[in-house]
Amino acid sequence: MLQGYKCIDNLKRDLAAFMKDHGFTRLTDFIGKALPYFTTHADLVERQKAARIEKAGRSNLDSETWKGEIEKETDALTST
Repeated sequence: MLQGYKCIDNLKRDLAAFMKDHGFTRLTDFIGKALPYFTTHADLVERQKAARIEKAGRSNLDSETWKGEIEKETDALTST
């Protein structure tokens, strides 16, 4: 610890600023608030996999809904 005990003063100052910025008055106001968001690596992998599948499904919507001929449609829209 190159800073020695001086780092404690910095930690206390930064913690006090954080608490003020977020409207906390006591440490117990925010201790444990992040616990519902903790998860396992396996869960994150599964969520990413599901998100990729969902995104792929959404990006494929045009091919499912578009049944026309693009060249004819483009010509009809751009011809004068």
